[in-house]
Amino acid sequence: MHKRGIIHRDLKPENVLLDSQMHVKITDFGTAKILDPPQRPDEGSGGILDSDMSGRDRANSFVGTAEYVSPELLTEKNACKASDLWAFGCIIYQLLAGRPPFKAVNEYLTFQKIVNLDYEFPKGFPPVARDLVERLLVADPTRRLPIEHIKNHEFFKGITWGRGLWKQKPPRLKPYVPPPPEPIKLNGNTNDDSFPPNINTAQSQNNRPYPRVITELPPPSQLDIEWSPVLTRPNERILKMGNLTVSSSPAPHRSQNRHGNGDSDAPKKLSRFFGGATTKKRQRLVIATSAGRVIIVPSGGDEKKAKLEVSLLQSDTHYRSSTDLKGHSSWIIDTRDKHLVFEEKKFPEEEGNLRKTKALQIDSDKLERSVATSKTGFAVF
Repeated sequence: MHKRGIIHRDLKPENVLLDSQMHVKITDFGTAKILDPPQRPDEGSGGILDSDMSGRDRANSFVGTAEYVSPELLTEKNACKASDLWAFGCIIYQLLAGRPPFKAVNEYLTFQKIVNLDYEFPKGFPPVARDLVERLLVADPTRRLPIEHIKNHEFFKGITWGRGLWKQKPPRLKPYVPPPPEPIKLNGNTNDDSFPPNINTAQSQNNRPYPRVITELPPPSQLDIEWSPVLTRPNERILKMGNLTVSSSPAPHRSQNRHGNGDSDAPKKLSRFFGGATTKKRQRLVIATSAGRVIIVPSGGDEKKAKLEVSLLQSDTHYRSSTDLKGHSSWIIDTRDKHLVFEEKKFPEEEGNLRKTKALQIDSDKLERSVATSKTGFAVF
């Protein structure tokens, strides 16, 4: 592609297709930049860096997808051939880690992560692939690993480049199978102590299930990938999500003044004037995650941006479920400064029905388990 004088400028997994022979095809050239015809070898130095970084090989316009744009596009407002190599490194990272290396709750914070090279490799990331990614995700485009060196990297060992590549049999795709977890030693005890106290070694040889510690996570689901802009914690997964009515009001203790007594008429008047003491009720899409977070986004799911997020791990955050006299269930979160009530939208035919609302998407048991998971670092099933 680069030899033909084209900078793609929007490389990402969605634009990489596989044909019937499992060969890669690049699509979506709508934002590509067609460069001037390349010079012949005798008309210039022909060096690798010259071909990737020369002034005539730059495009001065801002295009691309937030998670894959290069630092030079954000700081200098131009892209070059090396910008595609940056995106290539992001794609390799995502194919192995399950998410892009640079991801935040909004585009601005994502850009800040890119400029500051703020990313980390998850546990178990292959060392050879890590070396390649680290050589591609370099802020200075002139120091990025050039294409010829990429082809010779150990990551592509065994690949026949050139016309022979089209005759080479592609590797077979295999389903992901998490490796078995290593025995966990608690307080220096032997491996036998990794079983629960009420289960001995003889019982463990039976087929009866027993609680075990899961230390490996499967790849993210399509839903997790779709909502990755708001899943900013390592290995964070969606437990439940659904459209709910969210009522938000100030925390009750905020009505007291700084001396702790109830004489706070002036602040109350100001709060009423600015709407701070009123209860706001909105339809929102609510997401409960494995990191012990409740994320509130605009209803409908079209906008992947968080309106509000609450961490259930905070010491001053409390949550509980509640059922009114009509049998309608709700879920309540009290933080240091907010009182939030989550409930399903009531339909007329449900009025007077004493059965509990079964479509409420937040599961207290799963959330409590996710909070315990986030505190201990293990998920117990």
